[in-house]
Amino acid sequence: MSKGFKMKVLYTDSSPGKSNPVLEKELGARSVGFEQLLEESDFISIHVPLRSDTRHLFNAAAFKKMKKTAYLINTARGPVINEADRDR
Repeated sequence: MSKGFKMKVLYTDSSPGKSNPVLEKELGARSVGFEQLLEESDFISIHVPLRSDTRHLFNAAAFKKMKKTAYLINTARGPVINEADRDR
């Protein structure tokens, strides 16, 4: 359980198998794969640079995996989300 609002904190990194031991120790966060993050999260906050591999990272397939009640907070560049797929 994390210190922040007593919620479980999950995170993912674009580099497979990469984790952040300091984040995990300080906040009780846990590194998971992108699909697991989508399936289990109530709130998803996006913090990625806009690159070819992150453009439209959130597309119809990603939205289908998310909980219907999940909140998506985009602090990254707009094109990380495929707006045309958002309501599918």
